[in-house]
Amino acid sequence: MHIIGQRIRRERKKQQLTLQKLSNKSGLAISSLCDIEKGRFTPSLESLYKIAGALGVKITFFYLRITKIA
Repeated sequence: MHIIGQRIRRERKKQQLTLQKLSNKSGLAISSLCDIEKGRFTPSLESLYKIAGALGVKITFFYLRITKIA
């Protein structure tokens, strides 16, 4: 699974959104969202902006490394 897809799925589930609800909010097809989450293809920048807007996150959310400080 591609890291972007993992982050989308994690955030979607954190917000208790189904693929249908994310589809409605983003305007993207459920099949496209599913393929993105499973890493079957990398979303375009336009699609990432739509997903970010639907999830209420900045687009950098998909690219920033998350590090833990010990």
